[in-house]
Amino acid sequence: ANGRTIGTYVHGVFGEDGFRRAFLDTIREGVASEVNYEATVEHTLTAFADHLEQCLDIERVEETARA
Repeated sequence: ANGRTIGTYVHGVFGEDGFRRAFLDTIREGVASEVNYEATVEHTLTAFADHLEQCLDIERVEETARA
C-alpha cells in the first residue's frame, strides 16, 4: 500500500528465525513474528509423509525404487 517493495533471489535467506525476525523488524512497526521456520517445515513434511502413506502403497513404491 505504501509502494515499498523488497525481494531476494537467495534461496533460504529467510529460513533462519532470528535473521528473518530482525530483518522484518527493520521494515515493520509494532508487529512481532513468532514463526518458528524449522518447526513449521518439520510439521509440514511430517503431515505430507502421513498423507502419502495413506494414499500410496509405500511398500510397492520402495520395491519399484530398488528395482
